[in-house]
Amino acid sequence: MEYNEEGELVPKSYTGNFKRNPNGASRFLPDPRQEICWELYVKGFREGKPNAKKAATEAGYSPNTALVINGIKWFIDRKAKLKRKSMFSKAERNLSRALDMEYTSMKLLEDGTEVEEINIDKLKVVVDVSKLIVTTLGKDDGYSTKVIEDKNFNHDIKIESISYADPIKISNEVVQNILNDEIREQ
Repeated sequence: MEYNEEGELVPKSYTGNFKRNPNGASRFLPDPRQEICWELYVKGFREGKPNAKKAATEAGYSPNTALVINGIKWFIDRKAKLKRKSMFSKAERNLSRALDMEYTSMKLLEDGTEVEEINIDKLKVVVDVSKLIVTTLGKDDGYSTKVIEDKNFNHDIKIESISYADPIKISNEVVQNILNDEIREQ
């Protein structure tokens, strides 16, 4: 860096003879063709027809580079990130469906009264999904699980799970109480 006459810091000017990338890329700026190529690839991906070679050719890469675009690091990294986002989106959708699962139904008894019947298997799924969401997404609100290892060499390694979230403890108690009630009724 250099200082001008007013004492302000200004970038140093280079007067050497160096070759510039015709696409505007440098070691400080990414090749603009990367963004174009990626946008075209994602567009094809959303339409169900991803074609990396076609996207690279349309972005202005040479035919040789377009052939190997799937093996270039920046493209590999972005494809992996896209796959993780897609999987995460599916997992969120499945968790949402599990949380919305109906685990109770009304049953009509012989005397004409209606009783709510609980499907324990479905309730367990809803409670497990709820625990997962609370301990992962709710960790900033105090819902988390801490694992402590007791390495006493005279005994086996013991791992204790300490829950800081009362709702999780309560949900376990609710499921246990429901199970106990069902056993007593039989």
